Amino acid sequence: MYAALTVVALTVVNAYGNAVLPLYRWELGWLAPNYQIQTLKIEGADAEPVFRIVVRDSDLVSVDGHLQNGPTIGCEALVMYGLQHMVLVLLVPLAWPGLGWKDRVAGLVFSLPVLLFVELADMPVVIVGGLDAAKVDLCISSVSLPVVWMKIMDTGGRLALGLAGGLLACRSAALFYRSSP
Repeated sequence: MYAALTVVALTVVNAYGNAVLPLYRWELGWLAPNYQIQTLKIEGADAEPVFRIVVRDSDLVSVDGHLQNGPTIGCEALVMYGLQHMVLVLLVPLAWPGLGWKDRVAGLVFSLPVLLFVELADMPVVIVGGLDAAKVDLCISSVSLPVVWMKIMDTGGRLALGLAGGLLACRSAALFYRSSP
């Protein structure tokens, strides 16, 4: 089941990436309003596709007592990071032992809003973390919460978040299915 979902994810990589870009742009504007998005696109469609973002930091920087616009910074995140959520959140309802076919179908239906939530809880925050990490490299500033989130996600947190999302979808479906008359 995991292999089949991975193959499906690899075949829809560009469609998926282009579908979530407007959501990312919206959440990035809300999450980090000091970053003015210059470019947000998918690059490297032949090799390993990445979300590439270039922003201008609108925080005013004082240089010799004069205020000026902040620097242009950029980062990238693998598109497969987001597709990993799709594979894991859908895998749990499909492969969990002991579920009947009605519970599996209900779990798949409930996995779609959970997948959207998991996706928006991870990838835009990771992108902001990459931008903040680049900003830390440019000037002396403290490490932000999105940078910490990015490090957690890169060291196994993405797997845990995807599996937790799948379990949440199964549990929500079970509660809804059993509570209906």
